[in-house]
Amino acid sequence: MFYSAVRGAMGLSLVLLPLVPLPMLIAGFGWGLAAAAAAAVCSTVFVAAVIGPTFAVGFALALAVPAVGLTYLLSLARYDAHGALVDWLSIGRVLMAMALYGAALPVLLIALDGGNYSVMQPDFTRLFKQVSEQAPVGSSWRGMSDAQVQSLATLWVQLMPAVIASYWTFFLAINTYLAGRIVRISDRLIRPWPDLHWLTFPRVFALAAAVAVAGIAVGGSPRVLGIGAIGAFSIAFLMQGLAVVHAVSHKRGATWLIAAVYASLFVAGAIIAPLLAALGVVETLTRLRTRIVPIPPALPPGSI
Repeated sequence: MFYSAVRGAMGLSLVLLPLVPLPMLIAGFGWGLAAAAAAAVCSTVFVAAVIGPTFAVGFALALAVPAVGLTYLLSLARYDAHGALVDWLSIGRVLMAMALYGAALPVLLIALDGGNYSVMQPDFTRLFKQVSEQAPVGSSWRGMSDAQVQSLATLWVQLMPAVIASYWTFFLAINTYLAGRIVRISDRLIRPWPDLHWLTFPRVFALAAAVAVAGIAVGGSPRVLGIGAIGAFSIAFLMQGLAVVHAVSHKRGATWLIAAVYASLFVAGAIIAPLLAALGVVETLTRLRTRIVPIPPALPPGSI
């Protein structure tokens, strides 16, 4: 799948690339950690042999290692003194770990490409210059000066860690959900299915977000890590905000609320997504949801 995504036609790549981790996750969620590790090793070796070692290292960092790590985290359980199963690692902590890795990923990947995102500056400059030349007459993109093109390219270079981290976190979370659903159908899922309406982050996650914002002012690797963390954490808090909306609408029987929120995301995502992420931060700090909707008495294990 990865080979087809990176070597195939553009349309095929757009469909396949976001789904590349799905087979490894299915193997892990259905057959355990050894199967996930075998899938990760085999696929990495294949990529190294067919595409190249550099691609293989990037594949391992971005996809293979996370697939094994997620399988491990989702299989973690807590037992009492008598060896009886008490609970599973909460889905909120799993998503938090995913976001933390997503924040670090831009720093790990850039080491494969010169150690600095500024190496992308010429590529972005050529791209925006071409866009300026080909934009329709009357468009604000048409006829940009060299200074404007350079400023736009510099902005995108600075934003790349956040773009990479948010893209990776979003699609890995989606693949994790899809893999769980697929394996659940075959009744092989390694843990009970949690109630995602009650997705909950530890409060320390909000503190990590504040540290990430402070890291931007430091410069160097901490700045790249901070920008990446903002991208990854924004996706995680967005999902927390959506969980609050789902919990409230489910309890109140207001399915129209869910439909309205998702429609608003589709139409005005640039406005609604930050608001939902802010709701996720507020929920993490204050547990606002429990003041509106009581926690059900019997949640599936690993929900909170």
